[in-house]
Amino acid sequence: MTNGRIKTITNSISACPIWPTQTAQKVGQMIDEIKQANAIMSNISATAQHDAVKAGFAAETFHGEGFNISAFSKSA
Repeated sequence: MTNGRIKTITNSISACPIWPTQTAQKVGQMIDEIKQANAIMSNISATAQHDAVKAGFAAETFHGEGFNISAFSKSA
């Protein structure tokens, strides 16, 4: 996702009167976390490793980043 899109989404959320500022910040953090996960996955897929090794690294990344996103959404 481009920085322009991220900024637009964050600004749209923060402008919505029913969502508090803290929610907009959490969504921004979640977008950053997804962006980081996408970069890690791209790096994994670009290696010359065996597909099974890539799958293991991808599963580990998916689990870790999914956990982080879940934690952001549950934090008060």
